Formats: sequence, structure tokens, C-alpha cells
Amino acid sequence: MSRAASTAATAAFVIAAMGLGRLITDHVPLQASAVEPFTVTAGLGQTAALEYAEVTVTGIRVTPTITGNPTAKAGGRWLVVDTELVATREPTLMLGFDLVAPDGTRYAHSSRGTDCAINATLATGVPWYGSFCFDVPEAALDDPHFLVSRGDYAVDGSGQRRDGLADIDLAIDPADIDAVWSQTEPVDLSPTGVVPPASAEQATP
Repeated sequence: MSRAASTAATAAFVIAAMGLGRLITDHVPLQASAVEPFTVTAGLGQTAALEYAEVTVTGIRVTPTITGNPTAKAGGRWLVVDTELVATREPTLMLGFDLVAPDGTRYAHSSRGTDCAINATLATGVPWYGSFCFDVPEAALDDPHFLVSRGDYAVDGSGQRRDGLADIDLAIDPADIDAVWSQTEPVDLSPTGVVPPASAEQATP
């Protein structure tokens, strides 16, 4: 190939590469793709398999009172989210546990209940059990989702960028909200850890 032909071929390649770059820039939201987490969705009782952990919400409970010493009263109602978490690759500390309403309102979990979980330290392959407690208004019971991740939300989700995020639909039927809200039975939580809740309750004196 002559030098002139080689130069022309190189120029054509550069122009084509520039065109491809422009196409990507025009049609792919690079800024968003650089910060969004990798979301895995699941429902109540289903397992969301993240790269580093398996996340299952085993049940939810609504109450005005969490028993313990001292008893914890909610300003609205406690929405208690019972979880089973398993680290699949290596020991993992998980910090991100949030309740999100359809309008985007984000509720942080509380540590006011004696046995309410605040984070989860997972050994590889060993199920960990914990209940996360959210003090919420009645409006928050309309289609809430529980978000779980390795990093906490931080500022504008910066702690969860480009990492696995479980989005669990808590499946509260809108027709049941009034009945759920009116429940008054106190809830007794099992301690967090590797002992399943039923066994933990049986071991309590």
C-alpha cells in the first residue's frame, strides 16, 4: 500500500471513530451511567442475588410499639422489615438499608428499638438475620420499597455508585393500609445475628 493510500485509510478510520464517539455521546447518558447502581428487583419473600450478597425480605410488620428495654414508641408507626442476608464471595459489611416511597421520599432506619438492626456484618456463606425499623407516616405504607446495598446512600447516592443494589417491593396492598395502620399489637424483635429468629425466641428465658 502506498503512503498516500495508507494516510487516506488512517484518516478514514479516525473520522469513523469520531463519528462513533459522537453517536455514543448523543444517545448514551454517560453521566447517568457513571453513577447509577446495578439494581436487582425482587418481591417480598424472594431473593435478590447481588454480585456480593443474597438479600431476602422474609416478612414485614407494622406496630406503634417495639418491645424491649426501653420500649420504643413510634411517632407514626414502626414498619419493621425482617431480612435474611448472605455474603456470597467474601466477608462483607453492608451499610445501606433505606425505605423509599413512590414519590422518592427516603426514610432512614432507626436504632431506637433495642434489637433494631443498624447494619449487617456478614460471614461468607452464613445466613444473617436482622430486623430494620422505620418510623413512618401512614402515607409511607402506600407501595414502599426497601433498598439494600453495600454502601450507604451518602450524598445523592454517592455511596452506592456502580455497585449492586437490591430493590425489594414490600407488597402492601393499598386496600389494606387502613387496617395495617390501626394494628396495636406490640412487636418483639429477635436479636440480630446468625441465629434464625424462631431459634432466638426459643432461647430467650
